[in-house]
This record gives sequence, structure tokens and C-alpha cells, in this order.
Amino acid sequence: MTKIVLIGDSHMQALGPRLKRLYEQDDPSVEVTGTAHPGWSLVKFINEAHLSNLARGMDLVVFEVGGNDQITDRETYKARLATAVGMLRSTANPGAKVVIVGPPTADALEVDTRHRATTLHQASVWREAGADQWIDSRGVTANLPMRDDDVHFAVEGYDRWAAWLHNRIGKPSGGYGWIAGIAALGIAGWVFWRTAK
Repeated sequence: MTKIVLIGDSHMQALGPRLKRLYEQDDPSVEVTGTAHPGWSLVKFINEAHLSNLARGMDLVVFEVGGNDQITDRETYKARLATAVGMLRSTANPGAKVVIVGPPTADALEVDTRHRATTLHQASVWREAGADQWIDSRGVTANLPMRDDDVHFAVEGYDRWAAWLHNRIGKPSGGYGWIAGIAALGIAGWVFWRTAK
């Protein structure tokens, strides 16, 4: 059975149930868990979220983070992201896919300035930090309908963002691979049998 965990800030409160539903439509046997902590930065997740416990035995880890990060230098951000990814990998299944989802746009200028700076750092360090994939959310969220707080999206906005993320992330590497593995073994066995005759 494929296991997925969805971790993030206030945006994950809305994205999580939508992504869960989409993955369950892909595979009814999938097990999707998650946690959302509004207002949490990357540092707070490292210090308080017990990331290694959340990722234990998972095939896919989706970590939406950065919306509450303060502007810092690249090397500091790289070290923090590497710490978080290392914690997630320490207990996830071997070969698990770790995906970092970057912060979206915001109509509130101060928030959007932080989001833009964090996006630039994430774009330049995610590979060095050990993630398998990084997703830039700014383009897809640029014109989504927003709530009155100018930071969070309306229902339709989260629907569209979640559907787009689901397509970008794809299937977990650990869960569906056994089908291809069995098929490959079957083909190899058939080839061996044919050549041995």
C-alpha cells in the first residue's frame, strides 16, 4: 500500500484535503495523512513538527513551506532546508520521493516580497538540500481568486492549485513501482526461458 504525507502551513489546511481526495481517486488503497500548522516557518517545522515522525514509512512526502519564512541569506536557507529534508528522509521508505512546494503569490505586498525572496532561495538550493523535486507555486497562483486577507485563496483558487500540484507531483515512486517491477521480472524470465530452449 502506498503511503503519502502532506505537510505544510495554512495553505496546506486547504490543499491537503483536496490532494488527499485526488490521490484516493488515483488509487483507493492509498493511505494519505497530513498536518498543517498555520503561521509556521521552516525553522519552526524543524524545531517543533517532529518531521522524522511524520515521514515514517512514507513513499511520498509533500512539504509545502516558505510562506512564513523571514528573508535570510542563501547559505542559511540551504542549511535549514537540508536539515528538514534530512529529517524527512531519515524515516521515510528507501526511495521515497520528497517534494518541496514553494510559497504562492500574495496580494499583500510585504507577504509577497517575502514569498518572492524565499522562492529564489528554494529554486537555487533544493537539489543541494537533497529534495527530489521542487515546485514553484508563484506562476500558477498569480491570478487565482483571493480571500479578503490578500494572502489566502478562495475555494476555487485552492481547487485549481491542488489539481495543478497533483499533476506536477505525479505518483509516488515507492507505491506504484511494484507493478513495473513484476512486469520487468516477467519479461526477463520469458527472455531467459526463450534463450535457454
